[in-house]
Amino acid sequence: MKPAVSVQALPGEYRLGYYHSSASAGDVYQDINSRPHGVTGLAFKSRSGKSGWWVMGRQQLTAREGDASRGIHAFANFTFHDKDTSSIDSFQNIGVVHSGLFDANLA
Repeated sequence: MKPAVSVQALPGEYRLGYYHSSASAGDVYQDINSRPHGVTGLAFKSRSGKSGWWVMGRQQLTAREGDASRGIHAFANFTFHDKDTSSIDSFQNIGVVHSGLFDANLA
């Protein structure tokens, strides 16, 4: 989705996604008997797949002198993974970027 917001119709982009893999994946905690692998030392349990989802957004907040390639942009990304098969269950980042802060004299 690419809406334009504000009086200046500044561009933005928003996405939502899901993934699923049907390939076998090893459990990151349980052993083949559904007990903690760290305690038993047995082989990890095999899972029938893995999945996760993500959402991201990027929105321009300001433009400099009507130039949409210059100004302040905000962004946010969030991912969430299957806790049984991923040692990292989530990741988030949020930030602000200012593009074209200084004028360029190319003459």
